[in-house]
Amino acid sequence: MDESTERQIIAGCLARKGGRLSGFVARRWLPLKVATSDVRIAMAPGQAVPAAARLLGNFGEIVESGDNSFSALVWDGELENPVVVTLVVIPPEFAATETLVTVRAAAVEGLIKQRSASMLLPRVVAALEHLATER
Repeated sequence: MDESTERQIIAGCLARKGGRLSGFVARRWLPLKVATSDVRIAMAPGQAVPAAARLLGNFGEIVESGDNSFSALVWDGELENPVVVTLVVIPPEFAATETLVTVRAAAVEGLIKQRSASMLLPRVVAALEHLATER
């Protein structure tokens, strides 16, 4: 998912929560803060894709899904900020027992810096790592 789509989803949520002006300000002026991480999970790609989709659905509402990528809207932080979390499952070239998952969290930051994206990212990464050990 590209940054403009992430920004539109977040602005739409803020507009519903705080009014049209909140959405307009978020879309036009507030900076989009992004946190990313790569996680290797000990799972075959055929198992990793549906497992990653279920995991992301547990965190929030799925807003976009493709063959190997999923995006969800997650409300996080003290003030319940909207965060768009995207998981991209990258099939391995050789080993069929390990899969790379790229995690991206994006949120807008206003005057009160809550670091919603960077605070949510470790929880999603930990859940992915736990997902591989519990099967």
